[in-house]
Formats: sequence, structure tokens, C-alpha cells
Amino acid sequence: SKGNTTHRSLVHSLRNLTETAVDLSMRQKKASSTKRASRRNKDGKKKRDVPIDQLIASAEQAMASFDVEQASRLYSQAATKLRTLKPQSEALMHVLEKLGECKVSMGDQEGARQDFLSALALLEQHTQDKNSMAYHEARSNLYLYSGQLCMNQEALETYRKGVESLEACLALVKSDSSMGDDGGNDEAEMVLRQKLSGAYCTIAELFLTDLCYEDNAEMECESSLEKALQIKDSDGEPLVDALQTMASLRLSQESRRLEAVPFILRAYEKMKVGSEALAALVGLAEESTEEKADGREEAAELKEVDAANNLPEFEFRCQTAKLLLECANLLKESNASVTAAAGQ
Repeated sequence: SKGNTTHRSLVHSLRNLTETAVDLSMRQKKASSTKRASRRNKDGKKKRDVPIDQLIASAEQAMASFDVEQASRLYSQAATKLRTLKPQSEALMHVLEKLGECKVSMGDQEGARQDFLSALALLEQHTQDKNSMAYHEARSNLYLYSGQLCMNQEALETYRKGVESLEACLALVKSDSSMGDDGGNDEAEMVLRQKLSGAYCTIAELFLTDLCYEDNAEMECESSLEKALQIKDSDGEPLVDALQTMASLRLSQESRRLEAVPFILRAYEKMKVGSEALAALVGLAEESTEEKADGREEAAELKEVDAANNLPEFEFRCQTAKLLLECANLLKESNASVTAAAGQ
């Protein structure tokens, strides 16, 4: 009958709706399960426990690629793990030192300072032999890093502690006959000489700037520079930073300004070959007409590539140029005065 047909149609429709609802429910459960599994996989990847050695190796790679921010993140993760697992370890000390270097590059001076101080505290705690080369080398590096982030008397005291360890390193290298052949010993000694000369000059510059109003500033500056000038380079001359800093001191002394001239000229002479090679490399070198005519023209930047690579930093060379100009003007004024006096 018509009523039965309608009833069967309704039952059929209801069955279809029920099956559809069940199907949708199963699909939703399956999708939800898939999402949860995906989320667990992602969380698992995020929370994967990376070994400390791998973090440090990745940080070193990031530093080599000049990705300082990534290196800082990785060193920070390594430091966090080491503080939990090995809080008094030498590994933590080295990681904190590297983390401090990253923070200096990123402009976080206070954070870097705290990392260096923490590394110093660990160094003192875990080092049993405080007469060893490793101890004094690490100590000098950390104090010299920290000194750059301090001011005035605090900076002076920090630098002096760094110098103390550098002097100990140099004494150990000279007396240690177990370092291998003479060439290796000479190379290690030369590196230490350069560091020590630079540290003496940094202390002298403190008395030329931040501590210039101290009662004994001039005497302390002179004393530090005399020590720097006693340290000889491979050519038997003082190192370039000592010569240049002495020129700066003499220019600041009204009665001794002309004495700056030979010091800055000696400083430039040590950089001359490298400077000329670099000038040739960027197309600023003077061309020799005679050499071109004889067919003897050579690439100076290729002949003296080592000299160009070993030049002091750009800021140092700019300061050299500034002092040369200042000394040139000084000589010009002096000659003019002599000429005027002779005319009278």
C-alpha cells in the first residue's frame, strides 16, 4: 500500500543517514588520530635529544660560516646541558668562552662579560696545576677578553692579570724543551710575543684615554710602552703596534712631539710591502714606466701575498695614516719655524 511504501522509504532514508553519520564519525576519528600522530612526530623531532658533542660541532661549523646567531644558540644549548650534566667541567668552560665571543660579536657585552667571568671561575676550580701552559693560556685569553668589556681601573686590573699569564706562558715556552723541533718552539714564542706586545700597548692606551687624568698616567704609559718596545719581531725591530702607540704618546707630549716622527715612520716601514701589494690588488698602485717599457711588469700583490695577508686590521692602518699626516704637518710647521728664525 501507499502507507507501507512511505514507511519503507523513511526507514531507508533513516538508514542512509545513520550510515553517513557513522562514516563521517569514523573519518573524523581517523583524521584526529592522524593529526595527533603528526603532532607527536613533530614534537618528537623538536624535542629530540641532541648530544652535547654534536651541538658544539654544529656551533663550530656555524662560526666557520660566520653565522654568529646560530652559533650562539647552539653554544647556549650546549652550556645549558653541561650545567646540568657536568657543571664543573672543562668542557663547560670552553663553551662559555665561545659563547662569550659570540655575544661580543652580537653586541651583548654584559652577557659576554658574565660568560667570561663564569669561565674564569671554572678555570680556577678545575685546574690543579696552575703552573701549566694550558692554565695560563686559557687564563690570559679570558682576562684579555674581559678587559675589553670593562672600563677604567677595572679594565686596567683585568688586563694586568692577562699580561701576568702571558708572561708566564712566554717563560714556559722558552724553558720547555719538550715542545718538539725548534721551528715549532719559535713559532709559539712569536705568537706569544705578539699577544704580549699588544697587551702592553692596550694598557698604555688606557692611560692615554680613560685613565689619562690619573696622577701617574704618563709614567705608567711610558713604562708599558718601554716593555712593549723590548719585545722584538722576527726582523729584530719592535712590533708595529708598539711603535705606533709610542708615536701616539709622543704626539700627546707637547715638548716631545717631534720624537713621534721616527716611530711612526718605522711602523709604516714594517707595513710598506704589504700596503703596496694591497694597493696593487685594488688598482691603486703606481705604475712604473721603466718596468712597463722593459716588459718587467709583475703583479706585486701576487709576489707579496703573505705580506698583504699579515697586515694589521683596517682600523689600525687608518690610525697609521692619521698619525703620518699629523707628523707631516708637524714637520712642516717645524721647518717653517726654522726658516722664519733663520730669516730674522
